[in-house]
Amino acid sequence: LQIEAILVTANKRLSDPRSLPVGIAAVPGVLLDDLGLADFNSLAPFIAGVAVTNLGPGRNKIFVRGMSDGAFAGRTQSTVGIYEDNTPIIFNDTNPDLRLFDVERIEILRGPQGTLYGAGAIGGLYRIITRKPALNQYEGRLRFGGSSTAQGGASAAVDGVLNLPLINDRLALRFSGFYESRDGYIDDVRLGLDNINDTRSLGGRAALHYRLNVHWTLDVSFRYRSIKLDDTQYYDPDLGPLLRANFVAEPHRDSFRHKNITLIGDFAGSQLVSSLSHIKRNISDQADATLAAVNFTTDPIVASPFQDLNKAGSIAHETRYLSKGKRKIDWMLGAFFSRHRERLVSRFGSTDGTTPFEGFGDVGDLIFSEERDEVSTEMALFGEGIWHATSKLAVTFGLRGFRTRLDVDLRSLITATGEAFAVKRRAVQWGAIPKLAASYDWSGQIVTYVQVSEGYRVGGININTPIEASLSADPDPDPGENFSVFEPDTIWNFETGIKASLFDHRLTANVAVFFMYWNNIQSDQLGPGGLAFVTNVGNARNRGYEIEISARPTAGLDLMASFFWNAPELRRDNSFLNAEEGDRLPTISELTASAAFIYRFGLTATTEATISSDYSYIGASSLTFDELNSQKMGDYSVANLRLSVGDGKWQAGIYATNLFNGRGNTFAFGNPFSLGTVDQVTPIRPRTIGAFLEATF
Repeated sequence: LQIEAILVTANKRLSDPRSLPVGIAAVPGVLLDDLGLADFNSLAPFIAGVAVTNLGPGRNKIFVRGMSDGAFAGRTQSTVGIYEDNTPIIFNDTNPDLRLFDVERIEILRGPQGTLYGAGAIGGLYRIITRKPALNQYEGRLRFGGSSTAQGGASAAVDGVLNLPLINDRLALRFSGFYESRDGYIDDVRLGLDNINDTRSLGGRAALHYRLNVHWTLDVSFRYRSIKLDDTQYYDPDLGPLLRANFVAEPHRDSFRHKNITLIGDFAGSQLVSSLSHIKRNISDQADATLAAVNFTTDPIVASPFQDLNKAGSIAHETRYLSKGKRKIDWMLGAFFSRHRERLVSRFGSTDGTTPFEGFGDVGDLIFSEERDEVSTEMALFGEGIWHATSKLAVTFGLRGFRTRLDVDLRSLITATGEAFAVKRRAVQWGAIPKLAASYDWSGQIVTYVQVSEGYRVGGININTPIEASLSADPDPDPGENFSVFEPDTIWNFETGIKASLFDHRLTANVAVFFMYWNNIQSDQLGPGGLAFVTNVGNARNRGYEIEISARPTAGLDLMASFFWNAPELRRDNSFLNAEEGDRLPTISELTASAAFIYRFGLTATTEATISSDYSYIGASSLTFDELNSQKMGDYSVANLRLSVGDGKWQAGIYATNLFNGRGNTFAFGNPFSLGTVDQVTPIRPRTIGAFLEATF
């Protein structure tokens, strides 16, 4: 998707992505606007090698280059690092789904990034680079939008940004914010409710940029984001399209706060970057566990909700010192510290179906409750050097040494027996992560590269409460113990690629071929009663290639296309998961492809029109590691169309998403407690027709 020549900071220094020995996609913010891409799920189909689940806003996992640890989200660390500017914004939770408005660019790195980014980036990296306050320019932008969805209702959104210079060339503030209400399109026939999956989200960001003196700058920012889903977005195909029959609603609440302070010192030959961030995220969910309650009680079927409240907080600090300009050897040294704490409260019981969700309320006959505190601490030192052996050949080498510690404190109560349970455990891990790469610039227009890199995730602890142990939720507990350890996992990545920028950058092409080996895959799995646990499912390998092409054949016309093929597969049988050697990793399509065009032309001397259209295809995939018997999904395509007119000060437009009203199954999962009993289909959002009006001042 890279049309213009832009610079990136994904390697923690300002660089031309066409020269970096890594698969990278750089998407400028203006392209997001032209294609109407406001969230990551709408962007993902256009990036070769990127896949995403579809539980709903704020609930999705991201996979890069086919390295999927499974469809279910739980206590495993994300396989893709997600950053806003210089700081990580997730640990073992899902994508917080920050709105892609007032964004400078998006950067996506493919393959493990353990040397520079540490634990959790074993599959790749997703970075949101925000627009910084402009020191010498007042500016603002306001956009209103509305739409109507087939089989659903009306939706509306407003986005705004305001830039305020306070001291000329020294101090500025920038505010951005949004509110969006999206009407649902799923009906629940048992509860007698229509369009149950309404979504409301809002958020804002305040940023301050202070130029202290000729060498030092200070950036301070605060972001808030809130998501409220009235219900989940899957249906039961046995009842008919977009229909289901649950016993209780399944609402979701998600609030996210991110505070950051970054100090940058620029000197003649070096730069110091020091960043400190604090994140708080509260997530509450309710699932309909009625059909699974028979595993825990002999009572007749009665509406039974399972409720989770997850309060997470993180502190992360990184300081790095690096060379500036091009030397014989460019160098970087850095130190990293993070502390992440989660407090997870779970309650399972029966109710009359009217239990208030906020605060959990009274669930009536409680089957069990559980409180889990987890604290993870990581300390690391890292370094990277780039040796410019000749004017054309560059060799990159890096190393990261780390120490992690995990403390788990669990307390549970089984009300049926009055049995209380409490346990504490600790796990410590040390390690080192290397990287080696080389690139060769043949002519200033063609660069080839090779890379060997490693990524990792730290291990953890499963603790079996009596109710879980009675259902054999843990496939391999230590004899005589009420806990088991799941091991760290690592990915080795071997890739080679070519990057071409021809005809004065009017044609660019990036091609990469890779082989990856994943050892001791950590995966969240579901026990017989629907309760989650973590296990190591074995080893896997993946091989494939990715192609991205951008072209500007004539003034005003931009063409883009991507193609990705891969073959991720287990390397040995796993009888517990009923998976066999050669079975594909879950949720990953063998191939995906996309194409888009943007055409700009003048209507009058001051007015320009823009037409854009895009098409994406997602291949077939399976929900679980048991490829033969798993629920199937994918094998669908989506087309979108957009038309706008403006003069630089105002813009108005209309658009259609899912133009042909396709009905593909984007994700064959929505509720762990009824998965084995009720088929679950998460559809593409039905055809949506909308319009928007935007003013810039």
